[in-house]
Order: sequence, then structure tokens, then C-alpha cells
Amino acid sequence: PFRHIFADNLPSPTLSPFQLKVKEGDSVSLTCSAPAPCLSHPPTLTWTTSWGGIQETLQENQDKTTVKISVLKFTASRLHLAQNISCTAVYKKQDGNSKSFTTTANILFPPWILPSSNCIKTASQIKCSCETIGNPFMILWLLDGQPVTQSTKVSVITEPMNNTYLRSIIILNQTHHRDISSFVCISFNPLGSAYKQFHVDNFILSGNQAEQLMFVFIATTAILLVLVCVLVFVIR
Repeated sequence: PFRHIFADNLPSPTLSPFQLKVKEGDSVSLTCSAPAPCLSHPPTLTWTTSWGGIQETLQENQDKTTVKISVLKFTASRLHLAQNISCTAVYKKQDGNSKSFTTTANILFPPWILPSSNCIKTASQIKCSCETIGNPFMILWLLDGQPVTQSTKVSVITEPMNNTYLRSIIILNQTHHRDISSFVCISFNPLGSAYKQFHVDNFILSGNQAEQLMFVFIATTAILLVLVCVLVFVIR
């Protein structure tokens, strides 16, 4: 029977609902079902996550076919939404080998901006990185409240890391950032939005500038100590 099963190329498991809209704190229930043509060897259903609880059953349909069903229930958090949720059906053959079929749910959720987003200021430019997670996701940059457009003065680079993780980088040349006081990254989709504001005065200095400032600080401190010692000597 297994030769016949695999010759027919069994379909991927079915997820219900396949697409759903979720926010943090929502109760989520996903049902994964796969045909079980051989009752003595039903497929093994596994999820990419084990959050919450999982219940499994074998169900006979009206047409006398049998399906294996697995229900995953959990309360959505950012940890869940940041990862793909898939169900895999694994069928074992008589020769000991196995064949698997996977289906991934399309979970839509509002975006948020990661704390790793930051800006670096050098003598020649300002470079800000905005990292956001969402599905779907769109990013808009504002310079002092005005939307940014790609030009010779400002460049924006978008780097999709995966289906739900996006990094957007904006680079502003030094000759054009003297009068800019703030950058704002806005991540949004139809389900919600998030933003992060970067103030120029709080920007992280690049390595070379930080080293230079550290050298100046140490030198200034040493000079002050010498002056204090001289002053004490003179007073005595």
C-alpha cells in the first residue's frame, strides 16, 4: 500500500485557517490535517513550535477516508509572531525511509521596531539602521518631520532578512546633516504601526571618533591632575 500512496504524491497538510490576523495577546487556534490512507501507519504531524497545547485525533470523513488532525492552541506573543509556524506530515515507508510534506501558515500581525535600531555619526555622514518585524511591513523615514525621498543627498537601503524581518538603512552625507535635529523611522501595515525617533545629539559616535574623544578626555584629566599637584606644591 505504501508504494501506491507515494506514487500518488500525497498533498501537503492542510492548515485551517491558512491565513489569519493576530495581535499580541490573542488566542490562536490552528488545525493541521493530513490524509491517513493506511490506518496502521498514520502520518506523524509536527509543528515548528510547541507553545501552548497540542491535541491529536484520527477522524473518518463521510467518504470513508481518514485524516490525522493536530490542533495547536497558544496565546500570541512577539516571540511567536517573529517565527514562521509550519506543520509537517511525515509518512513512513515499509523500507524504513520516510517522506514529509510541510505547510506554513500566513500570519498577519502589526509591526514593531527592534531595540537594536540605532544611528552612527561620523565626520562625513550619519547612518541610521531601523530593524522591524511585521507581516506585511512598510517603512517610512522622516527627517525633521518631512518624508525622505531618495536623492544624491540621502540614500535609503532596504534589506529584507526574511518574510517578517526587515532592515532599512538611511545614509545622509555630512554636508547636508548640519541642520537636521532628528530622524524618525515609521514601520506600518494595515494592522498597526510603530515608530522610533533618533535625536542627532544622542547619536552613537563611530569607533574613530570615540577613540579620539577618549584620548582627549584622558589627556585633559592628566593635565588637570598635574595642575592640582603643582597648586598644592605652591601652597605648601
